[in-house]
Amino acid sequence: MTDQEPIEALVRDLSHEDAVVRKNAAEALGAIGGPNAVDALAKLLSDQDEGCHWTAFSALKKIGLPALDALIQTFSSSHRTTRQSAVALVTRIGSPAVDALLLALSDSDAAMRENSAEALGKIGDAQAGDSLLQALSDSDQNVRRSAAEALGKIRDVRAVEPLIAALQDQSEAVRQYAAEAIGKSATRRLSP
Repeated sequence: MTDQEPIEALVRDLSHEDAVVRKNAAEALGAIGGPNAVDALAKLLSDQDEGCHWTAFSALKKIGLPALDALIQTFSSSHRTTRQSAVALVTRIGSPAVDALLLALSDSDAAMRENSAEALGKIGDAQAGDSLLQALSDSDQNVRRSAAEALGKIRDVRAVEPLIAALQDQSEAVRQYAAEAIGKSATRRLSP
Protein backbone atom coordinates (compact mmCIF):
# COMPACT_ATOMS: atom_id res chain seq x y z
CA MET A 1 0.00 0.00 0.00
CA THR A 2 1.39 3.39 -0.98
CA ASP A 3 1.08 6.58 1.06
CA GLN A 4 -1.39 7.93 -1.50
CA GLU A 5 -3.83 5.01 -1.40
CA PRO A 6 -5.72 6.17 1.72
CA ILE A 7 -6.01 9.66 0.25
CA GLU A 8 -7.20 8.26 -3.06
CA ALA A 9 -9.82 6.19 -1.23
CA LEU A 10 -11.03 9.27 0.64
CA VAL A 11 -11.15 11.26 -2.60
CA ARG A 12 -13.30 8.51 -4.13
CA ASP A 13 -15.55 8.63 -1.07
CA LEU A 14 -16.27 12.30 -1.79
CA SER A 15 -18.35 11.04 -4.74
CA HIS A 16 -20.20 8.41 -2.72
CA GLU A 17 -24.01 8.47 -2.92
CA ASP A 18 -24.30 8.60 0.88
CA ALA A 19 -23.86 12.12 2.23
CA VAL A 20 -22.51 10.83 5.54
CA VAL A 21 -19.70 9.02 3.72
CA ARG A 22 -18.91 12.18 1.73
CA LYS A 23 -18.90 14.29 4.89
CA ASN A 24 -16.62 11.87 6.77
CA ALA A 25 -14.21 11.75 3.84
CA ALA A 26 -14.10 15.54 3.73
CA GLU A 27 -13.31 15.74 7.45
CA ALA A 28 -10.50 13.21 7.05
CA LEU A 29 -9.04 15.00 4.02
CA GLY A 30 -9.11 18.29 5.93
CA ALA A 31 -7.02 16.70 8.65
CA ILE A 32 -4.57 15.17 6.14
CA GLY A 33 -4.29 18.16 3.78
CA GLY A 34 -2.22 18.09 0.62
CA PRO A 35 -2.87 19.13 -3.00
CA ASN A 36 -5.01 16.10 -3.87
CA ALA A 37 -7.23 16.86 -0.88
CA VAL A 38 -7.63 20.51 -1.89
CA ASP A 39 -8.75 19.75 -5.44
CA ALA A 40 -11.20 17.09 -4.32
CA LEU A 41 -12.62 19.21 -1.50
CA ALA A 42 -13.09 22.14 -3.86
CA LYS A 43 -15.41 19.99 -5.96
CA LEU A 44 -17.44 19.13 -2.85
CA LEU A 45 -18.17 22.81 -2.26
CA SER A 46 -21.04 22.56 -4.73
CA ASP A 47 -22.50 19.44 -3.08
CA GLN A 48 -26.29 19.56 -2.78
CA ASP A 49 -26.09 18.34 0.80
CA GLU A 50 -25.56 21.35 3.04
CA GLY A 51 -23.63 19.31 5.62
CA CYS A 52 -21.16 18.15 2.98
CA HIS A 53 -20.85 21.65 1.62
CA TRP A 54 -19.97 23.13 5.02
CA THR A 55 -17.69 20.24 5.94
CA ALA A 56 -15.72 20.88 2.74
CA PHE A 57 -15.37 24.56 3.68
CA SER A 58 -14.25 23.60 7.18
CA ALA A 59 -11.68 21.18 5.75
CA LEU A 60 -10.32 23.81 3.36
CA LYS A 61 -10.13 26.27 6.24
CA LYS A 62 -7.93 23.79 8.15
CA ILE A 63 -5.68 23.40 5.12
CA GLY A 64 -5.24 27.19 4.89
CA LEU A 65 -2.97 28.83 2.33
CA PRO A 66 -2.63 25.76 0.05
CA ALA A 67 -6.43 25.95 -0.37
CA LEU A 68 -6.41 29.58 -1.51
CA ASP A 69 -6.62 28.93 -5.26
CA ALA A 70 -9.47 26.44 -4.82
CA LEU A 71 -11.38 28.92 -2.68
CA ILE A 72 -10.82 31.74 -5.15
CA GLN A 73 -12.22 29.57 -7.94
CA THR A 74 -15.47 29.33 -5.98
CA PHE A 75 -15.88 33.11 -6.26
CA SER A 76 -17.51 32.38 -9.63
CA SER A 77 -19.89 29.74 -8.27
CA SER A 78 -23.55 30.09 -9.15
CA HIS A 79 -24.37 29.59 -5.45
CA ARG A 80 -24.31 32.89 -3.56
CA THR A 81 -23.70 31.19 -0.21
CA THR A 82 -20.70 29.34 -1.62
CA ARG A 83 -19.20 32.59 -2.93
CA GLN A 84 -19.79 34.43 0.32
CA SER A 85 -18.36 31.59 2.40
CA ALA A 86 -15.28 31.50 0.19
CA VAL A 87 -14.72 35.21 0.76
CA ALA A 88 -14.97 34.69 4.51
CA LEU A 89 -12.43 31.88 4.39
CA VAL A 90 -9.89 33.65 2.19
CA THR A 91 -10.09 36.58 4.60
CA ARG A 92 -8.54 34.33 7.23
CA ILE A 93 -5.67 33.57 4.86
CA GLY A 94 -4.89 37.28 4.74
CA SER A 95 -2.71 39.26 2.36
CA PRO A 96 -2.22 36.49 -0.22
CA ALA A 97 -5.97 36.77 -0.92
CA VAL A 98 -6.02 40.53 -1.55
CA ASP A 99 -5.67 40.38 -5.35
CA ALA A 100 -8.63 38.01 -5.66
CA LEU A 101 -10.73 40.15 -3.31
CA LEU A 102 -9.89 43.25 -5.34
CA LEU A 103 -11.23 41.50 -8.44
CA ALA A 104 -14.33 40.46 -6.52
CA LEU A 105 -15.01 44.13 -5.75
CA SER A 106 -16.18 44.44 -9.35
CA ASP A 107 -18.42 41.36 -9.27
CA SER A 108 -21.92 41.78 -10.71
CA ASP A 109 -23.43 40.60 -7.40
CA ALA A 110 -23.68 43.45 -4.89
CA ALA A 111 -23.47 41.06 -1.93
CA MET A 112 -20.17 39.73 -3.28
CA ARG A 113 -18.84 43.28 -3.64
CA GLU A 114 -19.99 44.10 -0.11
CA ASN A 115 -18.37 40.97 1.35
CA SER A 116 -15.16 41.66 -0.56
CA ALA A 117 -14.96 45.20 0.78
CA GLU A 118 -15.52 43.93 4.32
CA ALA A 119 -12.84 41.27 3.82
CA LEU A 120 -10.35 43.81 2.52
CA GLY A 121 -10.96 45.95 5.60
CA LYS A 122 -10.38 42.98 7.89
CA ILE A 123 -7.14 42.11 6.13
CA GLY A 124 -6.06 45.74 6.29
CA ASP A 125 -3.70 45.70 3.31
CA ALA A 126 -3.02 49.22 2.04
CA GLN A 127 -2.98 48.09 -1.61
CA ALA A 128 -6.79 47.86 -1.38
CA GLY A 129 -7.10 51.62 -0.92
CA ASP A 130 -7.65 52.66 -4.54
CA SER A 131 -10.27 50.00 -5.20
CA LEU A 132 -12.09 50.78 -1.96
CA LEU A 133 -12.11 54.47 -2.88
CA GLN A 134 -13.84 53.51 -6.13
CA ALA A 135 -16.30 51.35 -4.21
CA LEU A 136 -17.41 54.45 -2.29
CA SER A 137 -19.37 55.37 -5.42
CA ASP A 138 -20.91 51.92 -5.96
CA SER A 139 -24.60 51.85 -6.87
CA ASP A 140 -25.35 49.67 -3.82
CA GLN A 141 -25.44 51.39 -0.44
CA ASN A 142 -24.20 48.28 1.39
CA VAL A 143 -21.09 48.22 -0.79
CA ARG A 144 -20.52 51.94 -0.13
CA ARG A 145 -20.96 51.36 3.63
CA SER A 146 -18.53 48.42 3.61
CA ALA A 147 -16.01 50.41 1.57
CA ALA A 148 -16.18 53.32 4.03
CA GLU A 149 -15.74 50.97 6.97
CA ALA A 150 -12.81 49.20 5.27
CA LEU A 151 -11.11 52.51 4.48
CA GLY A 152 -11.36 53.39 8.16
CA LYS A 153 -9.70 50.12 9.11
CA ILE A 154 -6.94 50.60 6.56
CA ARG A 155 -6.53 54.23 7.64
CA ASP A 156 -5.58 55.38 4.18
CA VAL A 157 -4.96 59.12 4.48
CA ARG A 158 -5.88 59.59 0.80
CA ALA A 159 -9.39 58.55 1.73
CA VAL A 160 -10.19 61.57 3.89
CA GLU A 161 -11.49 63.81 1.08
CA PRO A 162 -13.61 61.09 -0.61
CA LEU A 163 -14.95 60.10 2.80
CA ILE A 164 -15.90 63.71 3.49
CA ALA A 165 -17.87 63.62 0.23
CA ALA A 166 -19.52 60.39 1.43
CA LEU A 167 -20.96 62.34 4.36
CA GLN A 168 -23.53 63.56 1.81
CA ASP A 169 -24.58 60.02 0.86
CA GLN A 170 -28.32 59.30 0.90
CA SER A 171 -27.71 56.30 3.19
CA GLU A 172 -27.44 57.00 6.90
CA ALA A 173 -25.22 53.93 7.36
CA VAL A 174 -22.78 55.15 4.69
CA ARG A 175 -22.64 58.56 6.36
CA GLN A 176 -22.04 56.98 9.77
CA TYR A 177 -19.22 54.72 8.60
CA ALA A 178 -17.70 57.52 6.53
CA ALA A 179 -17.60 59.75 9.62
CA GLU A 180 -15.94 57.00 11.67
CA ALA A 181 -13.45 56.31 8.89
CA ILE A 182 -12.59 60.01 8.61
CA GLY A 183 -11.74 60.05 12.30
CA LYS A 184 -9.46 57.04 11.96
CA SER A 185 -7.80 58.22 8.74
CA ALA A 186 -7.41 61.81 9.89
CA THR A 187 -5.82 60.63 13.13
CA ARG A 188 -3.25 58.72 11.11
CA ARG A 189 -2.65 61.76 8.88
CA LEU A 190 -2.00 63.93 11.92
CA SER A 191 0.28 61.39 13.60
CA PRO A 192 4.04 62.00 13.26
